[in-house]
Amino acid sequence: MPGYLSTIHKRSDAHKKRFAFGVSALFTLALFSVWSVFAFHSTPSAAVAKNTLEPVQIAGAAAALDTAPESPFEAIKGGFQNLSAAISQGFNQTKTTIQSVDVNQEYKSVRDEALPNTTYGN
Repeated sequence: MPGYLSTIHKRSDAHKKRFAFGVSALFTLALFSVWSVFAFHSTPSAAVAKNTLEPVQIAGAAAALDTAPESPFEAIKGGFQNLSAAISQGFNQTKTTIQSVDVNQEYKSVRDEALPNTTYGN
């Protein structure tokens, strides 16, 4: 491998691009694999129960496993749906807040506090 890497600069551009694509694809696959293992292969109740004196609640763990997504792609889809709902809720709250503010009254109170009547001899 060191010999190959030391001569790669002499190879054609197409070969360099294929090599770069292969390396980046393997790196991406490795990252996705590690992420999916940690994200989707955990047992929440069993891991907690090993370090405590409380009994394991099997029914709760079974219910958690029943509601778990079947694949990483379903979890990603659910995440995007939750994100969309959160963004629309945030926009709706902002819209409601903006509509409830009396801009003229707020402007007058800020102006009166910033410029006292004695500033211009009134």
